[in-house]
Amino acid sequence: MFRDVLIATDGSNLSLEVLKPVSRLLAPLKGGRLIVLHVLPRESETAYSTRERCLNTANAALEKAKLRLVDLRWSVETLVEEGDPAEQILQVAEREAVDLIALASHGHTGLTRLVRGSVAERVLRSASAPVLICTPTSSQPEGVSRGPFQRILVPLDGSECAGQIVPLAGAMAFLCEAQLVLFHVRTGAVLQTPLAEVEAKLRREREALAEAGVEDVLITTAEGNTAEEILAVVERLGIDLVALATHGRTGVMRWSLGSVAEAVARACRAPLLVFRPNPLGAPPREAPPREAPPPA
Repeated sequence: MFRDVLIATDGSNLSLEVLKPVSRLLAPLKGGRLIVLHVLPRESETAYSTRERCLNTANAALEKAKLRLVDLRWSVETLVEEGDPAEQILQVAEREAVDLIALASHGHTGLTRLVRGSVAERVLRSASAPVLICTPTSSQPEGVSRGPFQRILVPLDGSECAGQIVPLAGAMAFLCEAQLVLFHVRTGAVLQTPLAEVEAKLRREREALAEAGVEDVLITTAEGNTAEEILAVVERLGIDLVALATHGRTGVMRWSLGSVAEAVARACRAPLLVFRPNPLGAPPREAPPREAPPPA
């Protein structure tokens, strides 16, 4: 599923918080390559003494991150680049053909610009790989399980693009032995769709997941404000990862990046895995088949 993962950090303690959900997500996997990236301002934008200090700080932060990832037993590479952070993250992701980009969203722009106009927003809108986002709200407190995720929420809006994230979420649930929660929020135009039709479609998704070996799948629906209902079900069911598809540039989903993803990310206590669907309809990953039990 994930073999090459890019982790972007700016050296702050908050940016290193993304290592916690990364570790939980990758713990069930047998191994792969982690690339920890720190982006410095362009050399022309800083004085020599300032640049040297920034470089030393970056290298120290990368080593700190590397030590925190040692328990995963994955290969860890560190990398320092110069330039615009979002551009460098995207360029490294493409060059290294990563399967996942992980970063914390916070800092200089403030949470009011958590998605729109920030580094995270630019990465989300252009990345071909799924993006794992950790925010101050979703930072893992002491005492919370550090093992694999136990309950993964997949908000759906009934569109084909939203459904493209289900195979990837199913693969994660399979590997983590987690419960997968398929959650449909009926709001606006979606209310015109009969509830029975919505539930029938969710049952078909559950049947397809069961055929792929994902057996613990819960179906639930709600009516109201999409972001508020997602946040409510996260609290009610104890969700520890939200896998959310967003339209990106395609504009074909009923939910908008600027409203739902921003509102959820700003207040959600669980990290978000955000996937920008392929407009051609290809799913990101398929759930791995379950091995047959040994003969009795």
